[in-house]
Amino acid sequence: MLLLCDLNEYRKCVSQWRLEATASRQFESLHALANLLVVLPENLADAAHSPMLILKIRRIFYFLVIRLTFTAHKMSEALKLKEEGNTCFREKRYHKAIELYTQSLQLEQSATVLANRAQSYLNLEEWAKALMDCNRALELDANMGKVLYRRAHALEKVGLKASARKDLERCLKVAPNSAAETMLKNLANQSDAEVIEVPCVEKGDEIRSDSEFVEIMIDLPRKDGQTEPGKEVHETKETNDESLAEEQVPVHFAVPTSLRQFSKDYREMERLPPENFAKYFLVS
Repeated sequence: MLLLCDLNEYRKCVSQWRLEATASRQFESLHALANLLVVLPENLADAAHSPMLILKIRRIFYFLVIRLTFTAHKMSEALKLKEEGNTCFREKRYHKAIELYTQSLQLEQSATVLANRAQSYLNLEEWAKALMDCNRALELDANMGKVLYRRAHALEKVGLKASARKDLERCLKVAPNSAAETMLKNLANQSDAEVIEVPCVEKGDEIRSDSEFVEIMIDLPRKDGQTEPGKEVHETKETNDESLAEEQVPVHFAVPTSLRQFSKDYREMERLPPENFAKYFLVS
């Protein structure tokens, strides 16, 4: 009966699902009992019929079934999103295809989906993003010939001709094809670009936070003492300490012309309320 329970798998279940302390203690108890039976095999016959042991094994089996069901659901949903992305790709709706591939990757990392998204980026001439997806796909599967070819295409477009040739040579060893041979011949006598532009690429969509942006309001005083149009003036009651601090705030800061002057201003602002930092950089 003990052989039907994978204790290592249950340990993963406990650590990944963060089960309640009761379930964790039950696992430790069963694990200790299993170790005891290994040392004292003559107790196996009696322990196999223990009602407590049977109950614990049922609970462990229940947790494993939940985990397997959840994993299977994620894989099924990821596959569905991938197929929808493929449909959009065939219709040349590359932006929508990228969106669906990204949702699939959020559920399950797949070298094939990364390769498909890389091709979508190539079709949109977003070479840097295509290059990143190819790199990630090759980390998952180093022998994907089509990914090597696509990465070579991206490398060639950004000016890294030597690296592109290396990928094409690897591609011909893994999956020979005429397109790779033709491209390798065209790059035979070409050298890397002297200047390579590196665009600013945002964080990968599959790991981007879903949190909304929060608007931060900064109230800046106008030189004429009036508030900005459309804003109401609210009178606030201040304590003596706050009034004293406000009186100590300089009305204007001079634009620093040296590091020494800036350091002096910085030390002065350390004694003032935090909002003076914004006033210093935005008003002066």
